[in-house]
Amino acid sequence: MFDDAGNVIAIIPEGRPIQEIVNARKALELKNVELERFAYIASHDLKEPLRMVHNFMGLMEKNYATQLDEKAKKYIHFALDATSRMTGLINDLLEYAKIGAEDTPFEEIDCNVLIQEFIPLFKAELEEKNGEIHFQYLPTIKAQRTPLKLLFQNLINNALKYQNSNKPPRIQISAIESTQFWQFCVADNGIGINGNIFPSSVKMPDGKLWFPTIKGVAIMDPKNDLYDSQEVAIQIEGLRIGDLFINENEKIIIPPGTFKFDISFTSVDFDDPENTQFFYRFTKKDMEYIPIGNDRIISLTSIENGNYTIEIVGYKSGRWTEPATISFRVDGFFFESNAFKLMIAFLIFLAGALSIYIVKKISRGKKLEEMVLERTKELEASTTELQTALINIEQQNFKLKEITWQQSHIVRAPLTRIMGILHVLKHSNNFKHLNKSKEDLIQELEDGLMEMDDIIRTIHKSSEKENNPHDEN
Repeated sequence: MFDDAGNVIAIIPEGRPIQEIVNARKALELKNVELERFAYIASHDLKEPLRMVHNFMGLMEKNYATQLDEKAKKYIHFALDATSRMTGLINDLLEYAKIGAEDTPFEEIDCNVLIQEFIPLFKAELEEKNGEIHFQYLPTIKAQRTPLKLLFQNLINNALKYQNSNKPPRIQISAIESTQFWQFCVADNGIGINGNIFPSSVKMPDGKLWFPTIKGVAIMDPKNDLYDSQEVAIQIEGLRIGDLFINENEKIIIPPGTFKFDISFTSVDFDDPENTQFFYRFTKKDMEYIPIGNDRIISLTSIENGNYTIEIVGYKSGRWTEPATISFRVDGFFFESNAFKLMIAFLIFLAGALSIYIVKKISRGKKLEEMVLERTKELEASTTELQTALINIEQQNFKLKEITWQQSHIVRAPLTRIMGILHVLKHSNNFKHLNKSKEDLIQELEDGLMEMDDIIRTIHKSSEKENNPHDEN
């Protein structure tokens, strides 16, 4: 079968009329149109009784709330919640029915919010099987809401359906960004689907190979193949990390912490394919080729972070194939990056400089401490001397006070006598009542003055003796 440009799009099995296929396709298209119309009409008919159930349950909750116990209120709440979700499903069915009749607009959709909307639909089954659904950090993409929602619902439903009975289901939804699109992965721990249900190819008894395609069945007869059986062409399929498969045409980035990943490739060889031996090497490291036998998977473990290119070749009947290459980048954790190493080197340098500064500071501190101790000793010695001098001064002052007090009494007697004689001489001209003449009084005055002079000399000598205790004179 050919398209308008003359390209082969399918090879029809022998003996089957082309018109039969065309008629079947038209009948299928008409059937799809009828199904779309049925879904559109049925969804409208379902909404009316559902609306009545929801309204009456709401009235019961409002009007009889005081007459119902907590258990009845809980049941009403469950019923209202179920009708709300059912209304959402019918609306989604309406939108899905419109897909075939009109263009559905694309919109920005937060996948985290979208999945959270329909998770309650699986609540009963998850509780019954003790299952869990995990998802986080999903992107916001531009898509059609209803088909995307139904896609996730069907994948989760299949994951819950095909499960082992002896372990609870665990479903993980994740996404990885590619250069042009987001690649989603819905992984579970179930039994999976048998690959024999949809075989990639079938070998018929006559040796012909049948390949199912989206546009029909392609048939190949290896006997009539004009391909050079000695030449083996290698085609790299991509790289697999756990359940995630990355096509070789995409920009391949291995996330940090990935211990193991596989590179898968294939080769078209219809003449003794088991005799082909494959080899690979890292071109960056200029390594020797590593043999992997006839396997078409390269398993790599513990690859350091960096950019790599792997070259794969095949060898058969003394001939080497053209090499096929695949490039990828292994991202490391931050502590494995050059920036982290540079930061550590800077911190080590800073710690060394700080240590030197602290050592110098301590050395200066010790010198300063020694100077302070020396100065303190000098001050203590000076203080001792000052204290001794102060004690001596206090002792001398005490003795001087004692001398002054004693001598003041000795001085006071002749001084009083002198003052009395002077008073008499000043205010009286008659001295007969004193039985003394004026000359006698003057003589007594001179004697008193001489006595005063002797007393003053004695005091002066005593003072000098106290001030100079070591001077004998």
